[in-house]
Amino acid sequence: MDFDAHAHLPEGSCFRLPEEWSGVVCAVRESEFEALVRLTNAYSGIIPAFGLHPWFIAERSESWLDNLRCFLEKTPRAQVGEIGLDKARADAVSLGDQQDVFFAQLQLAASLALPAHIHCVRAWNEMLTLLRTTPQLPKLHFHAFSGSAEIAQELMRISDVSFSFSPRQKKSASEKIQKLLQNIPHDRIFSESDAPLGS
Repeated sequence: MDFDAHAHLPEGSCFRLPEEWSGVVCAVRESEFEALVRLTNAYSGIIPAFGLHPWFIAERSESWLDNLRCFLEKTPRAQVGEIGLDKARADAVSLGDQQDVFFAQLQLAASLALPAHIHCVRAWNEMLTLLRTTPQLPKLHFHAFSGSAEIAQELMRISDVSFSFSPRQKKSASEKIQKLLQNIPHDRIFSESDAPLGS
């Protein structure tokens, strides 16, 4: 793939990126932020994204939002992400906590005029409600998009939105995926690995 719209930090230290590789790499918990800065300094093709993923918000420190702001402000080309809502994990992290943390990160992204990379699983009603009632939104990128064509249209009405799909999703013969790919403008569709670098 020419540009990877959504990747993650490598799982080990023994990996190499091709010189021509470019894409967005997400640090999804505070403990990953410094490693992403080091990686970004080593590889010019990396666009770093810092955020608290809904799976990991229980790990956050008391100063998590200040820490996030600090990394975003000090890292060139930084973006916000991966952030969002995940009802499949609501037994581990309450949806209310997820919404509070997500909203705070959305506001931070908007205040710094940075794009936000969004994760949403089984929470499209809550996602749409939150986005509709947020006064100022940043550019939004929905990774591994799993919503319907109608949800995609509504998201594009709400904000400046793009979407990415894995190769497996794009090759899917499902009617839902085919309808999505036909109804989203081509300049808003990207490919992603959603995988650790080097895997």
